[in-house]
Amino acid sequence: MLAKKRIGVNIIYKILLTLISGILLLSDKIELNILSLTILIFGSMIIVKFDLLHLYVWFGGVFYLYSISYPVLYYINSIYATIGFSKEIIIMQWLAYLTVLFFVTSNRVISYQFKNNYVNGVVNNYLIIFTASILVASSFYMSLKGYASKSEIDNNSIIELGLRTGLVLLLLYGIELARNIDYNLKKILLLIFFVFIPIFFFFYYSGERDYLYRFFILTFFIFYALKGHMFKKRIMFSLPILLVSIPIVNMFKYLGLSGEVKGTDKNFIEMFLMSDFHAASRNLHIVKPK
Repeated sequence: MLAKKRIGVNIIYKILLTLISGILLLSDKIELNILSLTILIFGSMIIVKFDLLHLYVWFGGVFYLYSISYPVLYYINSIYATIGFSKEIIIMQWLAYLTVLFFVTSNRVISYQFKNNYVNGVVNNYLIIFTASILVASSFYMSLKGYASKSEIDNNSIIELGLRTGLVLLLLYGIELARNIDYNLKKILLLIFFVFIPIFFFFYYSGERDYLYRFFILTFFIFYALKGHMFKKRIMFSLPILLVSIPIVNMFKYLGLSGEVKGTDKNFIEMFLMSDFHAASRNLHIVKPK
């Protein structure tokens, strides 16, 4: 009875979100169009109490940033948003998320079992050491070659090996971190530090930010999923730090290649939105419907 009542309340709440955000979408003002998408997405997050592992939150948050980055830059008259604004794109994004809202349940799996699914931790440890060594060797190779741009490192077999090995290392790291999360804190910190060092140096000399982002996101979500009930406040406090790190990483991505620090001419909003989200959002407005 209580479950049916909760489902009914959720449906009514979703309908209200749709009506309120939809009315704002009727306006021709950009700020109200952005507010419409904001109400729809953040309103859905309230349903699941901002549970970061629910699709409404992790997908909704990413979808939101990719959707509103160009419109926000255009609204503040940024020099990086000069191709015009298409309201039709916002409408399509609103409809896309509305589909998610009504067809994805607000429930999720809340219990995870890793220890029974993976037993051979000794082999995993050796593989982590092996893949980390390859990544360090690739980084050392790039440092000796003195590449000045990312285009110069394309189609190089040694660097390509490092790129593939980095993904394997992150996979092994995620498994081992989840498997040892209930053990000694020193062991966990040692694992984090041991994997972070080769990942960082590979980012520094190659300019590949994805590996650094994946490392931070993987660490954050494993701690949240398996230790969120114990350290929720600390973990949530680290989320803004994680978000702030995005433009910082973007600023220094060419430091090891060309010695340049980029983005110092932008304000923080421009730095954040242009770090990863702006290009995809802008491209949609370039190919806007006629």
